[in-house]
Amino acid sequence: MLTYEIYRLSDHPTEKERMARWFHEKWGIPLDAYLESMDACLHGAGPVPEWYVAREGQRIIGGLGVIKTTSIPATI
Repeated sequence: MLTYEIYRLSDHPTEKERMARWFHEKWGIPLDAYLESMDACLHGAGPVPEWYVAREGQRIIGGLGVIKTTSIPATI
């Protein structure tokens, strides 16, 4: 049986580098872009952005970023 925990970056700020690297390796988006968004998460006043990872022990097995985007047409 798979046992995992969900970690929210806001609750685990020391995990920022590790989380950013994991997202970067999975999606190929520049590491600095993740670090910038994660810094905004940790120092921002609003609910967005926020970052989450699922961990099995110390291994990250999945992740989710809640970010503001302008790439979706406003007509949707």
